[in-house]
Amino acid sequence: MLVPACEGLVSASRAGFAGHMEMALHHPGPHLSDCVAAMVHFSGFVPDYQREKLLPDGVIEIVVDLSDRPKRLFRDEAGPEGDDFRKAWISGVHGRPIIVEAQPMAEMLVISFTPGGAWPFIGTTASALADGVFELDAVLGSAAASLRDRLLAGLSPREKFALAESWLLERSGGPVRRDPLIAHLTSRISTGGLPIRALVEETGRSERAIQLLAQRWLGTSLKHYARMRRFQRVIGSMAAGAPPDWSDLASAEGYFYQSHLSHEFVAFAGMTPGAYATRYAGLTDFLPLLVSPACGNLQDGARMLQA
Repeated sequence: MLVPACEGLVSASRAGFAGHMEMALHHPGPHLSDCVAAMVHFSGFVPDYQREKLLPDGVIEIVVDLSDRPKRLFRDEAGPEGDDFRKAWISGVHGRPIIVEAQPMAEMLVISFTPGGAWPFIGTTASALADGVFELDAVLGSAAASLRDRLLAGLSPREKFALAESWLLERSGGPVRRDPLIAHLTSRISTGGLPIRALVEETGRSERAIQLLAQRWLGTSLKHYARMRRFQRVIGSMAAGAPPDWSDLASAEGYFYQSHLSHEFVAFAGMTPGAYATRYAGLTDFLPLLVSPACGNLQDGARMLQA
């Protein structure tokens, strides 16, 4: 998840959609910063859409819900079917977009890990979480409730961040760092330029050893991770201004040809680059989705029937 460096009230136009929220961003100190990219607390969310599409970015996140109403992970963009999550959950590395409820007045704290940064805290390999969202207590047991109880006791975002840091340090047993080889490889991949085979050869390790390391720390293969980061660079360049020259962009990012870029884009975003530029220019994640008025708020309707 990419978040702006800001704190306080955020109001933003989202490609024809509107919304605002109170959002605070925190970057941990050196005792955690190699493994934890950021923490975000938000509340008072008032969207005028019902769902959001989250795009693959190679990031593992813990989400702590500080309100009582469950949040739904939908199986597609328009249907009512999905799974409800309560209290806290963890989202692994996803190879396809996921569709989540944009619930009004939600309050949450999100812990975003650096690439390979989650493993010291979750007690399992990152690959065990791949392409899934799991209730946090199913992964961490009673430690999940401990985290949420602490955050609920915090009176401000600043206090909640400090409490989250103390919980993370307890989980890791003290200051912690990623595997240095994973940190090196993901840093090189983030800027692009070299094929994966060349990066592996630089390490002096066998390809099998590197792939096992990647599955353990990243939750996916090194090649798949590189594809996701390249996709993120593409949508980042689209957000920077006018629609790019697709042929030039494909060449600059190492795609074989423009149709290769388009194929990869559809796989990760569920739409063509042109459709994305038209509909979501300026956005890099959390793409707003409107449910058909004929369907109403499908999640609320389903819950009313169950009541």
